[in-house]
Amino acid sequence: MYDYAYGLTDTELALKEAVRHFAESALQPVAIEMEQRGEFTWEVFREMGALGLFKVLLPESEGGMGLGARAFVLVMEEICRVSASLGVLFQGHSCMLQAFAAAASGAQRGNYLEKLSNAELLLGACLTEPQAGSDLASLRTSARLEGGEWVLNGHKIFISNGGKADLYIVAARTEEAPRHHGISLLLVPANTQGLRIGRIEKKMGLLASPTSEVLFENCRVPATSLLGLRGTGFAVVEKSLNTARLGAAAAAIGLSQTALDESLKYAREREQFGHSIYDFQAVQFMVVEMATRLHLSRLATYHAASKVDAGLDSSREVAMAKYTATDYAMQTTTDAIQVFGGAGYMQDYPVERLMRDAKIWQIVDGTNQIQRVIVGRSLAKHAD
Repeated sequence: MYDYAYGLTDTELALKEAVRHFAESALQPVAIEMEQRGEFTWEVFREMGALGLFKVLLPESEGGMGLGARAFVLVMEEICRVSASLGVLFQGHSCMLQAFAAAASGAQRGNYLEKLSNAELLLGACLTEPQAGSDLASLRTSARLEGGEWVLNGHKIFISNGGKADLYIVAARTEEAPRHHGISLLLVPANTQGLRIGRIEKKMGLLASPTSEVLFENCRVPATSLLGLRGTGFAVVEKSLNTARLGAAAAAIGLSQTALDESLKYAREREQFGHSIYDFQAVQFMVVEMATRLHLSRLATYHAASKVDAGLDSSREVAMAKYTATDYAMQTTTDAIQVFGGAGYMQDYPVERLMRDAKIWQIVDGTNQIQRVIVGRSLAKHAD
């Protein structure tokens, strides 16, 4: 049997329902407290691992579920309905685990794969630098081979789980080569001498997801720490970024769904001039637009994920889904505050947090302007 609205299978629907139950029973009670405290609890991360959520993207040959990108999207959506901060935790660990599994040596798999997939260890990605955000090929962090060790020097910023991760995947320039050709990936345990956590960022939203600088100062790791082949790091990261962009779209869908649910409930209960405000066309049409934008976001995102799972070229569709869903989420969460009126601006109600959490998804994993560049280049290429 299928969900004919979006083509979901029984397996996918069962997964979606199981994650919804987990989110509502395990995440909902602690979500606000984590936001106020400014960090997630390790118990929640471990519970995700116990449910097998980090195995969704992994092939069965690697001990995973082999369910693919569409299942990943469904999990991300349900988590972000309750906590987008926990969505960052799920997305970051899952995508880096996917990159690790694709490139790791036999010894690296033996050391880390099971512990990472079971949430015994947390992964962090050290990619972004002050001058290298969407343009990852401009990174300046260097790694030189010296006496059987890689010596790392560089400055990474906006690192999710910075200071919390047990193991970092670090993008560094290992040779003099133009642009992305000289970039490699290195595995660096958090307790390595020369790795230092810098400033903890004070953010607008996603407050339970810690973000920090990570600095490398003559940080030495064994030559065997190279993840994949030398100089191929950009290609490995690029594939995981495609998945991350689907995750961003899914996060936006989760936020939009909660914004819609809360707005509809409030509009039907709130009375002015002797009527519920939902009876007024101006308010009702805002809610209708929320529902329409949400539906279109799901169609675009599920379709893009299906192309990924089919092994087809999906960069255009993924980019479209990412900027469409995240732009819509920003509009929808802003409209939700408008439906609530003055109450929506107050922290006593949930919609102000939804708006703050929505903004970042237009920026991360390649800004929405970059996504439009990807689409534009794809259109021109196929028109020739």
